[in-house]
Amino acid sequence: MFADKCTYVWRNEYFVCDYVMQVADETMKKRLLHRAETSGRVDDNEETIVKRLKTFHNHTQPVIDYYSQQSKVCKVLLLRIASLF
Repeated sequence: MFADKCTYVWRNEYFVCDYVMQVADETMKKRLLHRAETSGRVDDNEETIVKRLKTFHNHTQPVIDYYSQQSKVCKVLLLRIASLF
């Protein structure tokens, strides 16, 4: 997932929220393994990537869920965007 700020208008009122781009774990794993081919990063390996995703799901996802319940998160589902690969 990626997060940033956005502003949107609804019924003539402006709202600022965080938006989260949702990407499937398998897609992120493939993207990072592809990055590893040229990045030179020693931590771009499958074991580390799985640990990163687990940390995200255990620590970051609950925060996203909390703010989503307050309508402070805009979620964007990314199935496949070429520029991410």
